[in-house]
Amino acid sequence: MRLLAILFIISWVLITPIAAVALTFSNPTGGIFGGRIILIIPCTCSVPPTMLKITVGPPKEGSFIYIPGISTLYKFYKLLPPSWVLGTSLGRRECLVGIPPACFPAGAGGTIIKMTGTSLF
Repeated sequence: MRLLAILFIISWVLITPIAAVALTFSNPTGGIFGGRIILIIPCTCSVPPTMLKITVGPPKEGSFIYIPGISTLYKFYKLLPPSWVLGTSLGRRECLVGIPPACFPAGAGGTIIKMTGTSLF
């Protein structure tokens, strides 16, 4: 029993800082974001399957989830790298990739985009 408790404490001490860094990077409380789009991951196993996980670089970076019908997309409608993006987000969502029933999370998820606009280039 003691060994189990010690292993639990050690794993908690090792995992908590990693999880805190991942949540900090992904802007957990929402708010404003903006920067150049670095990476797009289609969430093929999530509902709806048309969701996109967008990784935005500096100056206000993080991981964000675009959900058609919930997120409002303004001009120039280009959520592809290397476009610039500026917007607001709120709430959290997980992005699952794969082919059902073999679905896996794509990182630590991200905050849901409420509205965003993009640059032409």
